[in-house]
Parts: sequence; structure tokens; C-alpha cells
Amino acid sequence: MALLTRLRGLLQRRRAGREVDDELAFHVEMETQANIARGMAPADARRAALRDFGGVAQTREAVRDVRTLSIESVWLDACYAGRALGAQPGFTLTAVGMLAIGIGITTAMFTVVDSLILRPVPFRAPDQLASIYMGTERGGRIAVAPAVLRAWRDSPAFAGAESANAATALLDANGTVVTRGIARVTPGIFDLLGGVRPVRGRLFDPSEGRAGTADRVLFSEDVWRTLYGGDPEIVGRRVLIDGEPLTVVGVLPSQFRFPAWNTVLWRPVDYDAPPAAQATERSQAFVRFAEQVPREEALRLATDAAREADPSNAKLEPRIRPLAGVTRDIYADRAIPFLAGGVLLVFLVLCANVCSLLLARLTTRRREFSMRAAPWPPPRSRVYSSRCSTASPSRIRSAGRSSWACSRPRPWPPPGARRVQPPAWTRWCS
Repeated sequence: MALLTRLRGLLQRRRAGREVDDELAFHVEMETQANIARGMAPADARRAALRDFGGVAQTREAVRDVRTLSIESVWLDACYAGRALGAQPGFTLTAVGMLAIGIGITTAMFTVVDSLILRPVPFRAPDQLASIYMGTERGGRIAVAPAVLRAWRDSPAFAGAESANAATALLDANGTVVTRGIARVTPGIFDLLGGVRPVRGRLFDPSEGRAGTADRVLFSEDVWRTLYGGDPEIVGRRVLIDGEPLTVVGVLPSQFRFPAWNTVLWRPVDYDAPPAAQATERSQAFVRFAEQVPREEALRLATDAAREADPSNAKLEPRIRPLAGVTRDIYADRAIPFLAGGVLLVFLVLCANVCSLLLARLTTRRREFSMRAAPWPPPRSRVYSSRCSTASPSRIRSAGRSSWACSRPRPWPPPGARRVQPPAWTRWCS
């Protein structure tokens, strides 16, 4: 009910003001009639009623503040703050500029941290994906043997297990040799991750990667556009990578970077039927946990499968890492905490500078605050001061000249002036 009354007082200000005036007049009239009943004259009775009431104007303002919302007060404060800031443009521009720089730097840093750390990887069910290796609490081998990868692929602990090995390669693009990141991946890695769709062409077939079908390559959209000018005939084109002719079968989106942050080329490899040169090759394994198997049980099954497939893992246990930490640059991981701390320090320094400016401005307004803290202004003195602060410079100069003229000592009453008696209706105010 009180909220409805306040809202009504805000929306129907004139009507609410008339009701307050009528109510105050009613109380004064009732007190006047009571004084007349006690034997006082009508004029003396009204004067006594007004004196006992304590001031009609002050009571009207107090009732209005209680019966209306504080939106008006907030609006007046905002207007006064805007006028006060506009009166000192140098201070305003300096403070706003410092805060804008601090907020901009902090926002940019949060965007970097959010994209690299907080935001999940853009794959299907990323919480089920992980990089897995065999090791101890002190570390271990990041890469796993092909036999272990095959054992994990057949284990009920995982819904899938694939591998990827990041490296660098020399790419001959129209006679220009450049160094780019490349990864040898098993053909099913893209299905394991989920959500990977080529911009052009296709992904690897399950049969690719074996002898005779290993001359395939996938490009990143960045390579396709920057080195080949977005050639629409890129699919099926033969390119030279490390001096070996390969056929481009597809183009992946530029946002896809896996397994390393700089990987832009992908070649297939099939460890189920590797050449003799790949018999002892190790690569990094990525798995998707089975939904129906608890995580602890899945790790136990993975341990048994790895030890059975490779006796060198007898004293090792599977260690998992979130996939988000695999696709980031190791140097970026080390630099992000220092960069975030530096940005926070810069923001705090800027805030301290703004506080120093506010303190310096406060010392120049001591007299103003002293006058505002004086007990004589009425309750709504802020409104009057705000209205005065909106006066034009010409009016302020005119008021200043008038005040100076009035402050000059003059004889009073002037010589030859006649004394005039005040009207009778003003006697009750004395």
C-alpha cells in the first residue's frame, strides 16, 4: 500500500500536492476552531494554530518526501552532478579519460582470459573430452604407444580414443616457402571432437592414413585465404609439404586450432596398419569418456588396458588433462597471470589518480560544503541550489552586482522618508 501511494504521488504530483495542501489546511482549521472554542479571538486563534503547527511549508515538504518515490531525488542529484561536472570541463575530461582507459584495458584483458581460460572449447560435450597419458604424480610420458591407443579404443571406459601429434612443416605456396604448424591425426579425431564442419571439401575418410592413402591434407581457412587467395579450386589441388606432394581434400574453419594453437595443416595417420617407420612412433592421445561409466571406474579400466598392451606402463597410471589446456600456447599460459596482474595494477593506479583529483577538488569547495551544512536552509535546499547552479552567467553577474550594491552601507531610513504603518493583515506574522 505504501508503494502504491508513493507511485501515485510520483505520477500525479499536482493532485497529490493539492491533497496535501487540503489536509494541512484542514488540520490548521481544526486547531483554529479549537482555540476559538477556548475563548481566543479568531485572528489570535489562527496565529496560535500556525505557531503550534510548526510551519506549513516545512510540513508540506516533509509529507511530500514521504509520499513520493526517491526517483525525483535521484534525478535531481544526477542533474546537479552533471552541472557540477560541466562547470569544470578540465577535471571532468581528465577523470573520465582515466576511467575509460582503465575500464577499456580491464575489459580487453577479461575478453582474452574468457576466450582462453573461462570459455569452454567449441566441441560437443567438452567436459567428456580429455587428453590422457601414462605417468606418475611427478610427471610422465605425454605421448602413448600405438598399442595403448588401440587398447583404449577397444576399452569400455571410453566412447572413443584418437591421437594427434603437433609439429611444424615447410609449405610451398605458389613458389613461396613458409613454415606452418601441422598435425598428424587419426581420421576419427574430428568425429571424436564433434562439431567440426569443413568450409570446403570434406574430412578424412576412416581408410585414409594407410600406405597409399596418406597423401591427403586439410587446410585451415587462414592458409587458404592468405597464401592461396581463397582459390575456389583449392580442393583437389596438389601442394608440396616438406617436399612431399599432397592432395588438399578440405578446408577447416579458421577458429579450429587443434591440437596446438598454431596448427593450420592436418595429415592423416592410421596406427592400425602403420608402415614400418611408424611402428615405434608415439603421439598424444585424446579420449571421450563413456557416459554410463563413472570416471574412477573408467580410469581403472584404462590402467589395466594400458599395462596389458605395453609392459613399460606397469608402474604408471593414466593422467588426464582438460582439453581446454591442450590447445593453448604454453608461453601464453605463463604470460596470462602476469598480464592480468599488470592490467589490474594499472587500473588501481588510475582509480587512485581519480581519487586524488576528487580530494584536490574537495579542498577547493570547503566553503561551499560549509554553507550547505549550515542548519538554516529548508529541507529542499538542494533543489534551490540546483536551480541556482543552472542560472546563466549574465544573471549571476547581475545578481552579484545587485548584492554588492545592497551590501554598501547606506543611511536608513533615508533622509526625509515618511514612516508608513504596515497593513493590518500582516500583524499575525510578527
